[in-house]
Amino acid sequence: MSVSNEPHFVISTNDVATWLERQGDEWWTVELDPIIGSRIPLPGPMERLAKFLRYLNRPMLILDRRPAPTGKGEVIGSDDLDELVSYIGDEHNLSAEARKQSLWTQSRFFDCSWPNSTDDWRLREDLDTTEMIRADERESVEEGV
Repeated sequence: MSVSNEPHFVISTNDVATWLERQGDEWWTVELDPIIGSRIPLPGPMERLAKFLRYLNRPMLILDRRPAPTGKGEVIGSDDLDELVSYIGDEHNLSAEARKQSLWTQSRFFDCSWPNSTDDWRLREDLDTTEMIRADERESVEEGV
């Protein structure tokens, strides 16, 4: 599969950064993209990824994974991403009960590509790391550190 050959939308990395900032302080990762993955440590906090996406300031493609996809390369904005988000648990056809048992399956993601590229990559929420960081912070507060 190549995102560019499937139903997709075009969005600026600035708009993706804006969407990420509205999601809260979760940690995110990028899988299989050498542009982002080679320049910032991942997984990382939303702020780091959003800042780097703003620095890139370029268009990107996002796969339309909805059951009845309509994307034909139209330009969208940050407000359109909520309806395009996918969940790991849905991708693996897990039951609602199975999804509740693992943070990983509740993680959101987008399948992406850069224009004029056949290399696909994934922007994925990392809820396991987010929870680990929060637990460490709670422990530090409890210990008075």
